[in-house]
Amino acid sequence: MRTVVVTGASRGIGKASALAFAAQGCNVVLTSRRQDALDEVAAEITAAHPSVGVLAVLPAQDILQLGSEARLNKPGTTRGNWTWRLPQHALTADLAARHRDLNQLHNRS
Repeated sequence: MRTVVVTGASRGIGKASALAFAAQGCNVVLTSRRQDALDEVAAEITAAHPSVGVLAVLPAQDILQLGSEARLNKPGTTRGNWTWRLPQHALTADLAARHRDLNQLHNRS
C-alpha cells in the first residue's frame, strides 16, 4: 500500500487529489494552512493507516516555501490562472540535498 502526502488538501485540487488517492486505497497524509478544513477532509477520508510513506507529492511552490502569490489557480476567478512559472535556478543543490535526506529518513527511494 502506498502513502501519499497531499499539500493544500483542505479544498480545491488538493482535496480532490486526496480523495482520489484515498479511493485508490492509498494512505493519505494531509497538510493545509487551515486545521478546521483539514479535519473535515480527514474525517471524509478516514484513511489514517500508519505506514512508511512510499510517495510524497510536493508542489514546487511548497518546496520553495512560497506564499499565495505563487498559486497556480485562484478559485472563483476566470482570469490570471495558471500563469505562475518556476523561477530559473530556484531548485538549488541545497534544496535537493534537503529533500534527498528527507526521502532517506522515510525510506523513500
